Parts: sequence; structure tokens; C-alpha cells
Amino acid sequence: MTYVPPKQTDHVGDGIEKLAGAAIEKPRLIAWLTVHLRQVQAIEDAIYTYIFGVLLDNAIGVHLDNIGALVGEPRAGKSDDRYRLGIRIASKVNRSNGRVQDLLEILSLAAAYWRFRELGNAKFRVEVQDTDVAELGRWIRKARMGGVGVQLVGATGVGPGFRWASRAGTVTNPGHWGTRITSGVGSKLAHSRRA
Repeated sequence: MTYVPPKQTDHVGDGIEKLAGAAIEKPRLIAWLTVHLRQVQAIEDAIYTYIFGVLLDNAIGVHLDNIGALVGEPRAGKSDDRYRLGIRIASKVNRSNGRVQDLLEILSLAAAYWRFRELGNAKFRVEVQDTDVAELGRWIRKARMGGVGVQLVGATGVGPGFRWASRAGTVTNPGHWGTRITSGVGSKLAHSRRA
């Protein structure tokens, strides 16, 4: 999360409060300060509006559309929350070098239940549950290395007890081709290398 300093909401009142002794009795000075401190308040309000509009966590509507355009993610009728997630995934896709680790990071953002398996030389299979397979396929195709084959299998509406199976293993050379990775829910991954 990005740090944003606290916002001052009443520059005029605080400025007049800080006048010393006899100066508080001078109406012309108070009027002059009020005019200038209102301008300071307007500038600060504009800065905060801009800051909160450009931070992905706070952006809504057209501000979110602008961020999406920067990373090449179409809105396509998505809600702000769903679109915000799509923008996060698209930015990961744009920074991908096609490594297994890059694909796993994208999968962990895009799907709650998934399994990743290598199928031999330059080919892998991704199995997902309750995820928009077309959208995930678009991201995976952009993120993978050229010439690498992808099989994408999706399951939807299979009931609350269904999950892709996962096995625990040891981490051996993670993030390189030849590594088989299986996963259940969320960010904990189990890696196992084929013998």
C-alpha cells in the first residue's frame, strides 16, 4: 500500500488560529489570510483528488479506465473491483518473462483453485475452477514464452466439495521448465520435480 500523508481540511481556520495576540483583532489581515489560505486549500484538495484517482486501490470509474488503458486491459463491462483485479493481472502479464514463476504469479491472482502441470518439452496444462477461462487464456497466452504450448481446462459449477487435487513436494529448481507444480487454494505452492 502506498503511503499518503494525512490531509489538512481547514487551512483557513488553522491559519487564523495561529495568529498571535493583537493580529487576531485585525480584520484586513484576517481577510487577506482567508483569501490566500482558501487557494492553498483548493490546491491541496486538487492534489488529493489526483493522488486518490491514480492509485489503483482507490481509483474508480474513468480513473480506473485510464489505468486500464495504460496496461492494455479492456473494461468489457466489468465492475470496478473485478476490473481492478484485471489491471493487476495485466500489469503482471506485461512484466512477464514467460518463466514458470511468472505464470504461477498470474494464476494465483486470477484463480482461487488451479493446477499447473508441465506436459513435456515446451508445453503445459492449466486446470482452473470457477474462473473465466477465455480471459485467463488471453493473459496466459500473452505471458508465456513464444512457441510454448498451453492447454487450459476449466470447471465451473461443480459444487462446493470439488477441488483440483494437489500433492505436497519439495522445492527443487522452482520456476524453470521441467518443474511440475500443483496447488490447491491461494498462495502456498507445492513444487515437485520429475525424476
